[in-house]
Amino acid sequence: MRLTLTRTSRWSRSDVVEQAVASFRDLLHGARDHDEHEHIVTVLLGGAQVLDEFDLARFEASGLGQSEPWPSDVFGEFSMIAEDLPDVIEAVVAGRRAELGFFEQGCARSVQLEPAANGVVLVSGGEVHFGGRPWQPHQPCPTDTPELARMLQDLVTAFADMLVDLNADLAHIPDFRDWRTPRN
Repeated sequence: MRLTLTRTSRWSRSDVVEQAVASFRDLLHGARDHDEHEHIVTVLLGGAQVLDEFDLARFEASGLGQSEPWPSDVFGEFSMIAEDLPDVIEAVVAGRRAELGFFEQGCARSVQLEPAANGVVLVSGGEVHFGGRPWQPHQPCPTDTPELARMLQDLVTAFADMLVDLNADLAHIPDFRDWRTPRN
């Protein structure tokens, strides 16, 4: 399995970035009265929405028996796993079971992360029709624990950096700092 979140070339367009900054600021302004948990969820979902809406980021998921990239985007699939990534990383490093659930339209599947003697075994499940044919879960796939934890942490870091670039004040909000801080 491969998961990446990357910036697009639209970051070089100051007019687009300025519009995204304003949109994100408005979204965060509306969330300021939420409790801590609701606030971080709003920040993550809102950030994913703005990055997707202004085409500032690409989320790509692939592997586990499917040669084509999974149908995925930042607001749909990435936002579904963003909140849970720090807990999933912590579980992987600690040798506990975890799950990444991609349940947005087009990518309805889950990936179970099962501890194993030599790392983690990825077990795919779920059902989706991609290109007119159902997606079949792949045979369990062993992977290296540090490599998997690093890939997941890279997602957190890339996303957090993009959100701070849209609103530098996020770096000073305790629940956002806690979410982005590596737990391994």
